[in-house]
Amino acid sequence: MEKTLKKQLQKQLLAAAKRGERILDLLVEFQRVYKLDAQETKALVTKSLKDKMFQQEKQYKTVITKETRYLAYKKLKPSTNFELD
Repeated sequence: MEKTLKKQLQKQLLAAAKRGERILDLLVEFQRVYKLDAQETKALVTKSLKDKMFQQEKQYKTVITKETRYLAYKKLKPSTNFELD
């Protein structure tokens, strides 16, 4: 991937983050549209983008943290009392 395209895509990601769009969705879309491999997609994510992306995922509760762990790991109670032979 050429440098100008990389910089352009990073600017679009930052602008989208300011508008409140999910960075992760845009990364997947860029990967599909520009046919980027995993390493090229990884190269798009700077430290500031990674921080913003984590904050967004935390806001939407898609990241498990110490505070949200209890939401993800609920023990399921059996719906019936039948025992199988």
